[in-house]
Amino acid sequence: TTVIDSVLALHPELYYYQGFNDVCSVVVYVLRDTDPFPVCERLALYFFREAMNRSLNSVQLALKLIMRVVRKRDAKLEAALAECE
Repeated sequence: TTVIDSVLALHPELYYYQGFNDVCSVVVYVLRDTDPFPVCERLALYFFREAMNRSLNSVQLALKLIMRVVRKRDAKLEAALAECE
């Protein structure tokens, strides 16, 4: 949590989302004695930024677009995914 708190304090435009702690935990574990902050910060800024916005509107839009692509490529897969909702 200290790493997460530091990332969020330095970047107030970012908001915590459920699961970022799991990402940071893996980074802390893998890096062991190396400072995990730079890696967690880069992950937040460049890989998880959309999910760390104030709202999840952009993520929801991306998921809708992905479902359209899936529907066009594999109707059976789209139907199976739709059942999961």
